[in-house]
Amino acid sequence: MSISKILYYIILQSFKYLSAIDVPVYLLHVDSLHCLYKKDIQVFINGFYQSIVDALKCASSVSVPRKSREFYNIGWMKLSALKQVACDSFKIWAALGKPKHGNGFDAMKRDKVAYKLAIRRKERNSKNDFTNSLNDALLCKDMGHFWSMWRSKFDSTGRSSLIDDCCNEESIANTFASVFQAAGQPNSQVRHEQLKSAFHSKFDSYTDNLYIMSCTVELVDQCVRNLKRGKAAGHDDLTAEHVQNSHPLLMVLLWSALW
Repeated sequence: MSISKILYYIILQSFKYLSAIDVPVYLLHVDSLHCLYKKDIQVFINGFYQSIVDALKCASSVSVPRKSREFYNIGWMKLSALKQVACDSFKIWAALGKPKHGNGFDAMKRDKVAYKLAIRRKERNSKNDFTNSLNDALLCKDMGHFWSMWRSKFDSTGRSSLIDDCCNEESIANTFASVFQAAGQPNSQVRHEQLKSAFHSKFDSYTDNLYIMSCTVELVDQCVRNLKRGKAAGHDDLTAEHVQNSHPLLMVLLWSALW
């Protein structure tokens, strides 16, 4: 299946799941918001957001092919195949009583030698590939990439197991926690309480200002298109590709949540 067909199928599946989401229309009217508590509004928005996340996950699971990490590495795929053949030959040889000669013994030895030779060839080629990568990084003056590759192969310095006279993992974690907790403490407790009370007084009296609410569907779509691709997923297991490759109906749903 080509990439264009997969993307088209993703759009169809995302529309199928997104169209089943009930938009909380009462949140779009300012008059109805005054009748709700802020906690209730937050619960409604979180539920609406979670339904969008679930829809994108379902559309992705039924339309995007899943492959293992070794799928795109042909060398490792060949090694895995040779390993499986060697294991099967060994099981047959063991089932025959582990004879010292015969077809079963010859097949076991042949497959075992082929697997070991493939491992040695892979190790030798990986060293050459690594040397070429270092040379390319130097030619491109990409020193950050050069030193990261260098440390991954030649940096033998291990991690220290003693931090601030603590050798236990739990005590080390507690030490780090106390350090970061101390860094987050206010310099002046009196000033901290003053700013905290001022914030709560303004937050409790907060009302929506229609003048600054100029968000449009086009603006949401532009922000989504400007997301950087190839980044790790967030806490909701969604990436930029989930949002960018979905049906345009998603932009309307996101806009309704922002509005």
